[in-house]
Amino acid sequence: MSIEAMKQALEALGIEDMACRYEEYPTPEYIANAITTLRTAIEAAEKQEPAPVQEQIERAKQIWREDQQRIAELSAEIDRLTTAQPAPVQEPVAWVNAVMEQAQVFASAWSLVGGRFDDGSAIDDAEEAKAELRAMLTTPPAAPVPREHITDKFCWCQPVLDYKDPDTGAEVWVHNEPH
Repeated sequence: MSIEAMKQALEALGIEDMACRYEEYPTPEYIANAITTLRTAIEAAEKQEPAPVQEQIERAKQIWREDQQRIAELSAEIDRLTTAQPAPVQEPVAWVNAVMEQAQVFASAWSLVGGRFDDGSAIDDAEEAKAELRAMLTTPPAAPVPREHITDKFCWCQPVLDYKDPDTGAEVWVHNEPH
């Protein structure tokens, strides 16, 4: 019996109980027992049946937490792979663009997993995008191009301030060359 049906039955028995009291007759024992039994059953059923909206909210939170973890893992992997190179080099722009595009495909694929647009294949698509991205990151282009220095303290080589003019504030930075 559904919760709604039990509530309707309880309401009908409650009306019968009130009618008995109005007429100053004692409520029959079977009605009192039925009211108690229905109240207990309704309470138990409501505890077992989660609210559909709350269930969806909890599922969305879980998916969000999983996505955040996956993004953090991917970010850490990108950091590890890009900082582990022996000498700072500027990769060809086309390769960097391809990696960035694949990272976006990967993130988008994971965002679909478990969502309303998941037709059951989203997890497979996401794993495939992850494997493609990993392959791209583990096989950088064969001919790296040396990096160009930029003229201020934000250069990739972490330059050292050599001189700062006290009047104009102009700075001279000495750049470090990779070994």
